[in-house]
Amino acid sequence: MLRPGRRGSGPRARFNELLDRVLHLYKDLGALCFDAVETVARNPVLRAGVARLAAGAAVAAAARTGGGTSAEAAYAGADAEAPGSGFAVDIRCSRRVQVRLDLRLRQGQGAPLVHALHAGDPAVPPLTGVHLQPGTPQTGPMLQLAIADTQPAATYTGVVVDGASNEPRGTLVVRVLPPGA
Repeated sequence: MLRPGRRGSGPRARFNELLDRVLHLYKDLGALCFDAVETVARNPVLRAGVARLAAGAAVAAAARTGGGTSAEAAYAGADAEAPGSGFAVDIRCSRRVQVRLDLRLRQGQGAPLVHALHAGDPAVPPLTGVHLQPGTPQTGPMLQLAIADTQPAATYTGVVVDGASNEPRGTLVVRVLPPGA
């Protein structure tokens, strides 16, 4: 005869067995999640990807604040291994602006420099109020954008170059949205 509390084939025994299996499954899922987070934290490629996603969210939030005021957003660096590869953004525009800066800074080179940004249509005047101010190793450079109210809505692109050698160091894409967008 089976006593209550001992394993067997009764409903209580089946419930205890099911509860044990659920607890083991919960424990295994917890360990799996912890391993996944640890893998992301240790992998430089995945870490850089997560940093870019966070940086894009920061710029989107800064661009939404627009309204003719200065909007700053701290950026995580595109190259997580290079000190000072992060940057800040200062946007002066009365309209919404979207910014994507892919910057690969290297130690011991000239300050980053951005030439005029051009739209796909050559008839559209270029954006010339774009400056990258050198920063400190702790803060990185600051991207400053001054966009006139008369600037046509378009996507403007350009290359970030090394100020000393004029070699490419990244790209900059600025999308000026139409009024009211």
